[in-house]
Amino acid sequence: MLRSHFRRIPYVLYQIPLGWGATEASIQSIQKAYNKQGGCNPFLSVQPDELLAELEQLRERTLALANATDLPNHWGETLKIRLDVIHLTSEAVHADMLHQGGAGYLQNSGPSRRLRESYFLVNLTPTVHSHHNHGMETSGVWEMWSPYQFLAALVLGIVAKHTTRNTKVKK
Repeated sequence: MLRSHFRRIPYVLYQIPLGWGATEASIQSIQKAYNKQGGCNPFLSVQPDELLAELEQLRERTLALANATDLPNHWGETLKIRLDVIHLTSEAVHADMLHQGGAGYLQNSGPSRRLRESYFLVNLTPTVHSHHNHGMETSGVWEMWSPYQFLAALVLGIVAKHTTRNTKVKK
């Protein structure tokens, strides 16, 4: 069991910087839009400084984990960091959309592209689904998902359980 997780850890660790990039670009975009929207942006609930502080904390946690000599023993922490990146990236791109106003919704705008990228990260359900299977806390993930994403995760979980159950070798 531990050996199969060891092969997944690099894949999960590879996904984390994807979230970092979208989050950092969103923070920069929010900073550029600070004086837009008639001066209302400074009063929005999510500001770039708090996002940046959380991003730096996640980077430190990830780098400490990546340097661990016993990486296979940190599967749960790897998944927790990955989940935290999903939450931060989603929060950052949604805040960017608010700070940009209508311009953020243009199809070719940076905020719109980052929003789609963040949905891609959320849709990588095997990682998020693994949190649920291993009994880890997932509150917040289900609220983030659309009904279609939730249904897809549910179907994937049923298929995975059915496939696993039917591929066991009988003694």
